[in-house]
Amino acid sequence: PNGVEDLRARAQRLRSEYRARLPIDGETTILGCVGRLNRQKNQQLLLESVSQLTSRKQAWCVVVVGDGPERERLERLAEALSLCDRIVWLGARDDVEGWLGAMDIFVHTADFEGMSNAVMEALAAGLPAVVTAVDGNLELVRDGVTGFLVPAGDAKMFANRIASLMEDPVRAQKMGEAARTDVLERFGLAPMVHAYDRLFVALVKERDA
Repeated sequence: PNGVEDLRARAQRLRSEYRARLPIDGETTILGCVGRLNRQKNQQLLLESVSQLTSRKQAWCVVVVGDGPERERLERLAEALSLCDRIVWLGARDDVEGWLGAMDIFVHTADFEGMSNAVMEALAAGLPAVVTAVDGNLELVRDGVTGFLVPAGDAKMFANRIASLMEDPVRAQKMGEAARTDVLERFGLAPMVHAYDRLFVALVKERDA
């Protein structure tokens, strides 16, 4: 598996700076996603999910980091769902760590996924993640401990899981802390290096046998 470095300290150091770039107040909950805007990532599901949150009292907005062929269609969908004032489209960025620092909850709605670097980095930055229960996501997120796993395509459950974290920021913070510890223990740079080392040694022994 890929490895990820600890992003928490840098993300938190940039938090105030990056949140100040958004049209929000200090109490606003930032939901974020990072990824190419294409059919596989299914950001349409993200929009359909958060559209169910508009009646809630908490202040929130969605930050979308990434660009791709679906962007224009997604922007039209956001307008149709009356979400234009809730969505910030950042496009492709090379400063993802700062935007992770600005976020409170990470959301990943892909229909299928390998070992997502975006999810790994969000966890390493200390964010609780609400993700589809597919492929590599099943390895990365411990349901109810470091985030939530949601069946692909289930907008209602995504909305419920996101709302539960918005309504209980203490729980969300604890999940984020658990997420960082867990992902670094299992998928940090040191475990990755040790795994490659074991693989190379095994291959050499097999060759020389």
